[in-house]
Amino acid sequence: LFAKADKEGAESIKKVLNIFCKESGQLVSAKKSRIYFSPNVSPNIREDICGVLDIAETANIGKYLGFPLNHKGAARNRYNFVVERVISKLSGWKTKFLSFAGRTVVKSVMAAIPNYVMQGAALPSHVCEKLDKVNRDFLWGSSTKKRKLHLVGWSKIIRPKDEGGLGILGPNYFAP
Repeated sequence: LFAKADKEGAESIKKVLNIFCKESGQLVSAKKSRIYFSPNVSPNIREDICGVLDIAETANIGKYLGFPLNHKGAARNRYNFVVERVISKLSGWKTKFLSFAGRTVVKSVMAAIPNYVMQGAALPSHVCEKLDKVNRDFLWGSSTKKRKLHLVGWSKIIRPKDEGGLGILGPNYFAP
């Protein structure tokens, strides 16, 4: 719920929540609820609104359906978990046991994890670049211990299949 940051707005929200509770038979948990204020709201007004609603303030909006909600001043590394999930998923598959064709099939898994997050937010460019590097290294069988030669230029690999590429999603796909 959004409202103007004043006592009247807080009273309106309280009224809406009370109507919701009465109609649905559910209760709002003040312990699990938080209020996020714009940076230009004064501390006195924040305190008044929190008092009216009996809900604590937060500086971090948090996550929704597993991905962080962006707000001004959000940390640069909030989406690194996407890269970490992809790496952990790929670590279960040993490149030395997969043929090159088998490694290209893994592209669907590579795309599924970022796709879920991108339904609600654009990934920062540095995360897109990391995802691209992880994808390249896995395809060619490189690891942190041993670097393998990339036999074909990445620009050719990410072309659609009908244009002679492998159809692997490249940096333009993940970029905002």
